Amino acid sequence: MAERRATIVDDVGSVELRETPQDVYDVPFRLALLREDPVTGAEHYVVRYPPGLRARWHRHTVAHTIVVLEGSLDANGRTVGPGAYCHFPGGVPTRAPRGASA
Repeated sequence: MAERRATIVDDVGSVELRETPQDVYDVPFRLALLREDPVTGAEHYVVRYPPGLRARWHRHTVAHTIVVLEGSLDANGRTVGPGAYCHFPGGVPTRAPRGASA
């Protein structure tokens, strides 16, 4: 049985990010894996999208969630800013982020 324990990150802003290109985005962005659940396979990342980044419509096979810490982004046609929470169930079409400002 996999070990269960809390994951605590005091300052996600200080986590070292790596650049990653992804097919659905027009430019690479930076991210870091915060936690991966060995039982469910769930992954939690901190992501920094560059200003102006654009994404094509796409679907994820599993749910994904975005919490906006700074700047703004367009999530499926709705502009949201700091403090926003966006959840997309698996299989739901999404085009987020689009036009991120930070």
